[in-house]
Amino acid sequence: MDDRLFYLCLLLLLLIIGIALIIAFVAKHLKKKHLENTENNSIKISEIKRLNKSVIFYDLEPIILNRTCSSKHEFDRLDLTDFFIICISDNIEYYIEYMKKVYYNSIAYKKYIKRFNEIMVSDNSEIEEQYREYPYFKKYEERIFDSYKLHPVITANTLITKEYSSPQGRKYYYDSINPNDVQIIECIDEANTRINNAEIYKSTRSRERELVTPSLRYSIMKRDNFRCVLCGATSEDGAKLHVDHIIPVSKGGKTEISNLRTLCSTCNLGKSAKYDPYGPN
Repeated sequence: MDDRLFYLCLLLLLLIIGIALIIAFVAKHLKKKHLENTENNSIKISEIKRLNKSVIFYDLEPIILNRTCSSKHEFDRLDLTDFFIICISDNIEYYIEYMKKVYYNSIAYKKYIKRFNEIMVSDNSEIEEQYREYPYFKKYEERIFDSYKLHPVITANTLITKEYSSPQGRKYYYDSINPNDVQIIECIDEANTRINNAEIYKSTRSRERELVTPSLRYSIMKRDNFRCVLCGATSEDGAKLHVDHIIPVSKGGKTEISNLRTLCSTCNLGKSAKYDPYGPN
C-alpha cells in the first residue's frame, strides 16, 4: 500500500513537472510570436525603422595614439598633451575633419532622439485601434524600442598613452590621458598655431637670407679684411668664409650691416643659432 502511494505521488509529480514544462514552452513560444508580430506589424516600430533609414551618421573609429619610450628618462619627460599636439600637426586636416564629423553627429543625434521619443509616445486613432486588436503590442513595443535606437559617436573617443619597459622587462611604466572634445579642439588650435609659426619662421628666414646679396657679402668681408672675426682664419689658410648673422634670424635677427660679420665655416658651424644677449658672440 505504501509503495503504490509512493509511485502515485511520483507519477503526480512527474505529471505536474510535465504540465509546467508544457506551459513554459507554450509561454515562450507565445512570447516569441508576440515579439515577432509586434516587431513586424507595430505602427510605432515601423515608424522607427523608417526614421533609422532616413538619418545619416558618420562611423568614427576611436583615436588611439601610443608612444613607446626608449628610456625611463624619455618616459618621464614626455608630456602626453604635447605628444598629441605633435601628432595632430603631422595630419591636422584629418583631426579637423574628424571633429567636424563628431560635431555633425552630435547635432544630428539631438534631432534624431527628439523624433525617436515623439514616436514612442505618439498616439492616434490608428494606433489605438491596433492596441485594441493586439493588446500585447504596447507591452512588447517598450522592449523593442531600445534595440532599434541608434548610438552614433557624438563625442570623440580618444586615448593617448605612453609606455616604457626596462631592458630585462622587470619594470613597466604606463600613463594615459583621455582628452575630451574641448581639449581636443584646444590641441588642434595649438597645432595650427605651431604650423603657422613654423611657416612664418621659414618664410622670414628665407627672406632675410635672400637679402644677403653678393654685393653685400663682399662689403661685409672687405670690412672684416676677408678673415674670420673669431679665429682670424682667411681663405689663404684654406678656410671657407661665410657671412653670419650675429643675432640669428631664428631669434629675430635682421639682415643689416651692424648684424653681419665674417666667419669661417668651422666657427659658423660651431656657433650655429646660438646667441648670448649678455655676453660675447
